[in-house]
Amino acid sequence: MTSPAWIEGPARALSLCAGLSIFVLMSLAPFLLGHAMTPRLHAAAGLLGLGAAGACFHGFGLAPRAMPWRVLLSPLVVWPVLAWGLFLALA
Repeated sequence: MTSPAWIEGPARALSLCAGLSIFVLMSLAPFLLGHAMTPRLHAAAGLLGLGAAGACFHGFGLAPRAMPWRVLLSPLVVWPVLAWGLFLALA
């Protein structure tokens, strides 16, 4: 399952930028999520961590051989997880 090169390059760059920026923000400025850790923010932090890890995995161009991992680490799964985590954190 490959995409055309004109889609794959920008998609990888977007994944890498999103994943690294979320990692940096969560590591250096965790207070941006909130001053008190509520259950919703705790869930958002987990989703953001998983989404950022998957985005970096895709952004660096790594492709697992096993199909379940390939599906779980694809941008079709990772980007909605990031979006849901950001929605929970910012709402």
